Amino acid sequence: MSNGLAHGLPSSSLTFSRDLKQVNLTISFPLEDLIIASAGFKALEHLAANNSMPEKLLASLDTYLKAHFEMRHDSTHIPFTLESAYLEMKTHHDVGTYVSVVSELRLAISKGESVFPMNLRYDALMHEIRTHRANVYWLEPGLNAQRMAGFGFYSKGKNQGVLIQKPVNPP
Repeated sequence: MSNGLAHGLPSSSLTFSRDLKQVNLTISFPLEDLIIASAGFKALEHLAANNSMPEKLLASLDTYLKAHFEMRHDSTHIPFTLESAYLEMKTHHDVGTYVSVVSELRLAISKGESVFPMNLRYDALMHEIRTHRANVYWLEPGLNAQRMAGFGFYSKGKNQGVLIQKPVNPP
């Protein structure tokens, strides 16, 4: 019998960024956890890394994310469009190499419009894997991503979300 400790797969990563036209969001999480949370994605196991997701599975991922991810600013729902998704090989110091699902979203926010403070509701994967966590980042061009929040599953009542404040530029 092994006395080694098992490590869970890495957390979901939600990275917001803004370009000249829009606010973007990249969401990544382990494929293995997605298959546990929703068995309909098992077909992704056979897709090679760095390939775009087939249209049928992309539509399924869009439906899944819309059921498990929501943003609000001043009580107004912020819609998003899933632009693309692909699989990527990643390495983690505790678990080694794993496959990550990377989703690129465009938020329906006009140039110059504020998104903060933002109420973020995210329970993708967590609704089935209670130990799964999520980390939220803001990425400015030319700077390192700034961590804005980290959270896990809300077991008491409905997930009311996490309030994300405007990022402070690092020194």
